[in-house]
Amino acid sequence: MNSSNAARGTETDSDESTPFPVTPPRQIIHPFTSSSSSNGADLTVWALDQIYSSCFSDDPRGWDRTRAFLGNLSPHLRAVVSYFPDSANGEYWTPFPLSNEDFECLKRSKFHADEDLKYDYDALFEILVFRMPEPHAHSHVQVRLAYKIVAQLEAIAEHNDTVKPFINRLYASILSPFECTDSERHPDFSAHHLSQPKPAVIGEVALLETGKNLDRLADEYHFELRSYINVVFGLRFGFWKNENGHVKISAMLSTWRPVLRHGLYVGSRCEDVMLYDEFGNKIVDEHAGLRLSLEDFAFFRLPTEFPGLDQYTVFVSVEELQEMLGEAAEIHQAYGWTRIP
Repeated sequence: MNSSNAARGTETDSDESTPFPVTPPRQIIHPFTSSSSSNGADLTVWALDQIYSSCFSDDPRGWDRTRAFLGNLSPHLRAVVSYFPDSANGEYWTPFPLSNEDFECLKRSKFHADEDLKYDYDALFEILVFRMPEPHAHSHVQVRLAYKIVAQLEAIAEHNDTVKPFINRLYASILSPFECTDSERHPDFSAHHLSQPKPAVIGEVALLETGKNLDRLADEYHFELRSYINVVFGLRFGFWKNENGHVKISAMLSTWRPVLRHGLYVGSRCEDVMLYDEFGNKIVDEHAGLRLSLEDFAFFRLPTEFPGLDQYTVFVSVEELQEMLGEAAEIHQAYGWTRIP
C-alpha cells in the first residue's frame, strides 16, 4: 500500500529593496509562434509566480508587494489569487468563475505546485471551487474514514498472499489530485492501481451546511472517468440541537456505481444508508455500511490477471461511521465553525 502526505514549502524574496524581484518576460512576437496572446499568457504566469513568492514569504509586507503584479491578471484570476492570503477566514467550497485560459496560466504557475492549495476546476462550466479551508469536523471524518479503508486493505494483504501483489500496488490518498479533459479534481479520498492513470475508487465528505453537492460530483466523476471509475462513495453529515439543547447528528452514506448499456456509460445507480433517524438517534444495522470489494479497486484486465478479487471486502460498519461522526460532533462543539487553514 502507498499513501501520501504533503507539506507546504515556502519561498523568500531575494531582494527586499525593490517591489520587482525579477524582470518580466520580454513582449516579443516571434514570426513562427503564436501572436501576443501567448506572450500575454507568459506575462500572466510570471506575475502569478511573483505573487506566490510574495504571499508565502516571511516578509510581512509580502501581500502588499503583490499589488504591483495584480494588474497583469484578468479580473476573475485576480479574484482567485486574492482569496489565497485570507483563505483561513474564507468558506469551504467557495466558487469562482475562471476561464480555461486563466486556469491554464494558473496550472503553469507556482500556485499549482503547492499541494496545500486544494480546489476543483470544471472546464465545461469554467468554475473553480476552493476545497479550503476545511472545517475541523470535515477533516476528522475524512482522515478517519481513509485510515479505516487503508488499514483493512493492509490487513487483507498481510493474510492473503494471492491478492497481496495487487494490494501492494494500490495507491490510496487524501491528497491526490487528478486531471481529466482539461478539468482538475482534488477528492477527499481516491485509490488507484499503479498501472492505471486514474482512480477506480473516489470518496467525498460533505457537511450539510456547505454547498458541496455530492450527487452532482458523483455524476461528474462517473462521466469524466468512465472506463476507470468503479465506485464513488460520499458521507454527508450535519449537526443540530434538539429542544433540550443537546447536539444531534444527521448523516447519510451514499454509494454510486456506473450503469452501462452495451458497454457505454449511461448514468449511475445510487444506494443510500441512513445513519441516524429524524430525531438524531443512531440507527442499528450490523449489516449496513460502506462495503467495497477488492474488485472495486481494480481495472479491466485478462481473466488470469489478479483473479478472485471479488472474494475480499473492505467493510466500514454503520457503528464505526457513527463513532467517527460522534467524535466529529465533539470537535464541532469545541471549535464551532473554526476552519483549518
